[in-house]
Amino acid sequence: MWSFQEIKSSLARFLRYTGILYGLSLLLQLPLHNVIWPVRTCWQAVCGSVFLCLATRLWQSRRWYVALVLVTLLSVAAGYIPWWDRHVVSGSAVVSALVTGLSYFCAYSILRAVLHRRVRTPWGRRAGEVALFLGYTILGLLPPLVVLGYYGLSGHFFSVEIVLAIFQTTPREAWEYARTTGLFGWVLLACIAVSVPTGLYFLMGREKFVPWRGKSLAVFLVAFVAAVLCLQNATKPLYARVLYRESKTALGEYAKYQQGLQDRQAKLRSLHGLSTNAEPGLYVLVIGESTSRNHMHAYGYHRETTPWLDRATKQDGTLLFTKAYSNHTHTVPVLTYALSQKNQYDRRSLPDAYSIMEVAKTAGFRTLWVSSQNTLGPFDTPVATIASTADKTVWINGAATISRYDQALLPALRQLPLDAPGHTLLVVHLMGAHGDYTERYPREEEVFHGGPSRNVDQYDNAVRYNDRILGEIYGMVARQPGFQALVYLSDHGEDPDRGVSHEYTKFTWPMTHIPFVMLASPSFRRTDAYRTLRNHRDAPWTNDLLYDLLLTVLDIRGIIDRDSRFDLASPAYDCPAERLRTGHGQKCLLDDPALQAAGK
Repeated sequence: MWSFQEIKSSLARFLRYTGILYGLSLLLQLPLHNVIWPVRTCWQAVCGSVFLCLATRLWQSRRWYVALVLVTLLSVAAGYIPWWDRHVVSGSAVVSALVTGLSYFCAYSILRAVLHRRVRTPWGRRAGEVALFLGYTILGLLPPLVVLGYYGLSGHFFSVEIVLAIFQTTPREAWEYARTTGLFGWVLLACIAVSVPTGLYFLMGREKFVPWRGKSLAVFLVAFVAAVLCLQNATKPLYARVLYRESKTALGEYAKYQQGLQDRQAKLRSLHGLSTNAEPGLYVLVIGESTSRNHMHAYGYHRETTPWLDRATKQDGTLLFTKAYSNHTHTVPVLTYALSQKNQYDRRSLPDAYSIMEVAKTAGFRTLWVSSQNTLGPFDTPVATIASTADKTVWINGAATISRYDQALLPALRQLPLDAPGHTLLVVHLMGAHGDYTERYPREEEVFHGGPSRNVDQYDNAVRYNDRILGEIYGMVARQPGFQALVYLSDHGEDPDRGVSHEYTKFTWPMTHIPFVMLASPSFRRTDAYRTLRNHRDAPWTNDLLYDLLLTVLDIRGIIDRDSRFDLASPAYDCPAERLRTGHGQKCLLDDPALQAAGK
């Protein structure tokens, strides 16, 4: 065991490191201008110093100290990223980044020293060393590298929205995103992510460890396990851990939504009197993609990007809603709310929220879903789960590619029983103007050139092509003898002017500015719902309230827990701008300069 002198020396080293880390922790918090509970800061410093004492007992080379400083700086820089992006960051989170970076590296160093001490064969030591370093790279190096790399490419921090988007993105969409945002940058980021761990590995090299007596191994292992347990509490505010927890929670909610499908349907069947009083016929919902009303001529844009809609707005029965917003800027979170009972203004659990497809089908509607979007599988997202409940679901594009333009939907629509007797709800989900914009329209449909940027020209061409497809869909369904109404809106907007697409970490208000249009038949124009909607054309509205609107348009009766204040088709609609939000509750519509200029 250690001698008294060695114990005294270790204790002195521990106290010295604790003081240094505590002072450094206070220094790192100064730019954040917030007060941190000193006890937590001291506790984090103690945890870090335990690892540091154990590691420096075994490693005393200059190159090891250089590596320690580099990886700690890397972790601290990643902890500051949200603050650099003008988000609120606690000082405790930055100190957690410091302690975590330092502790992970020291833990790896200790385990590597133990490996060399206990494994005798050279090949065994080499294999164990590589395995240890791969584990350390995944846990300790890649998280800060990804956060810093993404910030370097985009100027924004790596948020939970990005994690969810990655899980819901197909290989083709990922390729289009990388190509439009700068392929060279992503290649450079990948090279850095490989070269930094590799460089660190060779920097440490075949260092010689300070020997210790055989019985000291037990002391090291006990202290190491205790330090690991302490670290769990010391790093709770760590940005990467918070990101992991939030992402896991959101993905878990999505999984529960699919698992609760049968329970929701059983509850719907148990509701007595769930039915429709609507006129029999065809009701159509067309969901656009990444289409901003800011680039639509029908909404005042200077380019003629919507020739069909321009003509349609001059006809009787067309309602153009002027202040519609998306509830988020990514497709899955937007449509998960828009097509279900869940919205930003209640506390309902997502797995318990009925979808409009489930309710309409139970009420007696024949339900049809046609999409040119990708699907990773039948239940990859809540949106796919909602689509899967339709009586007939058609996916135009494959799982890995988007190889066909939206016009490929038209033959599929012609094959559906749109003129069947009874009530029919048809949902059409377009690819619309989703980036890469040049992949959304044929070359012969290219009209605009010489705009403020090539990006804007391409986007405007995609919007114009989307307008033509929408016109053809309307022409097809309006010819059906039982046609009643068509509702068109986009999932979210886009900001091609700034070149930031619709990525929530780069949030701008144009990302939420969506078109919202209703085209009604003469018979539907006589309904109270239509007359109320006509009076609410200029009312602020967010598309997570689409479910409530559709219940009234389809005149479905018997649903409990409805709040007419959220129903745009109800005279009781009461959602002023100060109440409405986007970003799933994070941003108030009152903060939108465009809405302020329009006088709310």
